[in-house]
Amino acid sequence: MFLLLPALWAPEMVAARYWIGPTNSTSYTTNPCNTSTDQPLLFDQATVQNIIANNPCAPNDLTVHLTFKAGVYDLDTLYLNSGPNRILILEGENPSNLPVFRFKAPANQNGFFLGPARETWLLHSPVGSKLARFEAHHLILDGNWPAWAAANTYASPANPNGFKLGALRVRADTGWIRRVRVINCGAKGKTPWQWWDTTGVECFPLYVEAAQYQANA
Repeated sequence: MFLLLPALWAPEMVAARYWIGPTNSTSYTTNPCNTSTDQPLLFDQATVQNIIANNPCAPNDLTVHLTFKAGVYDLDTLYLNSGPNRILILEGENPSNLPVFRFKAPANQNGFFLGPARETWLLHSPVGSKLARFEAHHLILDGNWPAWAAANTYASPANPNGFKLGALRVRADTGWIRRVRVINCGAKGKTPWQWWDTTGVECFPLYVEAAQYQANA
């Protein structure tokens, strides 16, 4: 029996997918290119940041798909800066048991941001960086504001300059965000507000920009 295929037929390409488990996982792999739901990669911020930026197991594939198992992930700012053609997908594995990304409070006891941009983000596309597409599904983003304030740092009443803490700031041509819960974010404003000197009292826990620069935008 012969099967005739169209001349342009090619095997379907499957995007690189990485399963990530919390640091207390008992079953895991150390090989990022051989992860599965039963053998996830133990969470390490530098490793996850490298996956987002470089897709090490499929560097020519524009899509990076990270699936996080249930648990708590303590992290510093995670940068979503993998390039204008990148499609980035962050998702929880189990819709009934969402993983928690928890913002670590800084160790610096007395360092305050200076200037008008006194703000920080748990997940952040840096200024000037954007993705082709961004998706986030089935996640809890915990700004951990009480811990920040207790550390007597940016979010503390001892900071006279004001401060904003948000969960997600992302810039992409297209995207899809669903079942993402944001908790423990906020702002410590200074009044009267002066745009050149102090932080206002508003806070946008989710800050999403759609950007398209082609002629047909």
